[in-house]
Amino acid sequence: MKPVKYIPSAEHKRSPGPWGNPHLQTDNSVCEDVDPGLGRDERVPLVILQELMDRGQADSIEENSYPRHLWGWITTSLGEKRLVEARLTNQGQGWYKGYFIDLNDLSGDVRRNLKDGGKWSEAIRYGL
Repeated sequence: MKPVKYIPSAEHKRSPGPWGNPHLQTDNSVCEDVDPGLGRDERVPLVILQELMDRGQADSIEENSYPRHLWGWITTSLGEKRLVEARLTNQGQGWYKGYFIDLNDLSGDVRRNLKDGGKWSEAIRYGL
């Protein structure tokens, strides 16, 4: 598998961190509001991204052999099951950004795979 990297997006952040200063967009989810644990260890999003890749929870559309999107459930540091989407932002380097979404934002096979009982319905538990 080709190496991937998580590149934080300031558009989904309210507080400064390893990603720099926040640049929150009004219609974007705020990562630290959903899961404060994500901001405590910058390795966590990469662990989640790599697990989604290993599980094959990916878009069939690829760019330079990288899936355009990845989806999956995570169990947050608050114990809640939340849906994340990772989007390829640099196809030459394998860079992704990630954000929380709602299942209703998806359709077709992706939605079916993520629904309870679907092949992607198991949540990733992270703990570093």
